[in-house]
Amino acid sequence: YVTSHHNRFAALQRLLDHTPGIYGIVFTRTRMDAQEVADKLNGLGYGAAALHGDMEQKQRTYVMDRFRARRLDLIVATDVAARGIDVADITHVVNYEIPDDPEVYTHRSG
Repeated sequence: YVTSHHNRFAALQRLLDHTPGIYGIVFTRTRMDAQEVADKLNGLGYGAAALHGDMEQKQRTYVMDRFRARRLDLIVATDVAARGIDVADITHVVNYEIPDDPEVYTHRSG
């Protein structure tokens, strides 16, 4: 789905509401955006957590352990923080913000 910048959170929320069993990664460009989106989703009752470079390794490991155990439906991550994530059965990859570099886009989707 493609939407305008100012409608993207509402579009994400609609996707989540109409996709039971979603289990995926939402990519943002910045740490601040990752945290903001995760906080908004949690405030609305969705199971989400941020994953970004400002987090200590212990926190990142905790988030990934919860995600792999499916205690979270979504992780909201920056590209750098998401490198090396190996999780089976992901249903969706959402590019909340499109990267400038096509190679990064390919990495997100792969």
